[in-house]
Amino acid sequence: MSPHNSETQYTHGYTNPAFAGISSRTAASHAYFLLPHLKSGDTLLDIGCGPGTITLGLAEAVAPGRASGVDIGEEFIELARDGAESAGVQNVNFATGDALKLDFDDESFDAVFAFALLEHLPEPFDAMKEWKRVLKPGGVVAVGSGAVSRHAYAPDSPWGNVGFYLAVWEQNGGHPEIGLTQPKLLEDAGFSEIEVGGFITSLDALAQVAWAERMREPSFITQAVEGGFATEEEIEDLATEIEAWAKLENSWYLLPWFYGLGKKPAE
Repeated sequence: MSPHNSETQYTHGYTNPAFAGISSRTAASHAYFLLPHLKSGDTLLDIGCGPGTITLGLAEAVAPGRASGVDIGEEFIELARDGAESAGVQNVNFATGDALKLDFDDESFDAVFAFALLEHLPEPFDAMKEWKRVLKPGGVVAVGSGAVSRHAYAPDSPWGNVGFYLAVWEQNGGHPEIGLTQPKLLEDAGFSEIEVGGFITSLDALAQVAWAERMREPSFITQAVEGGFATEEEIEDLATEIEAWAKLENSWYLLPWFYGLGKKPAE
């Protein structure tokens, strides 16, 4: 087995299949728990912004304040910039950046947001400390992540056989269960007035097929095979099963998300 990776790697990849579910996320659907804490004129940072669909809604909430989005994937940033231009949103900017080493001064933002990011970072606590650094005193951080063990699907679904995917994810430094420990991370990092909650989304057929396509990515197959987690044939067989399953009327898949908010104590 390969050693646990200490560098940030996005196991889901940056090719088209990775965009299928992410691009449908909005501030109203996936950041609604932060919106009541925002006000006009705030400065906001969306870390791991992906294609920026959530960021644009957050930018609207803080206008005429500014919103910034950063992501390690250049492909995502290009999509985010195109999306902002198409939507005519002018109070937002996007740039590549490392969530563990942000290129911003201390106390630069009134709010920091990160959705589906902590599960991909090798050092989540260090990330929390870094995000606290760029927050102004009294500012709010809001995070949302999943926990794979809480996913639900029909008993006869092939989704119960994706253990090799989780093994690669963990090998890459990820934490597929981190949604359950976010409140403790916030507390340990020194945030106060912590709020917790959650919501459920459903993977439609398109999203399920996209996951199958992710498994077929050459880089993922290489990691799974070299790590001893699965053979190329096993990966292809499961991807084919998932594609067939997604076409059935009973191919339901429920994905729970857990969120946490905390405030940086005012000095």
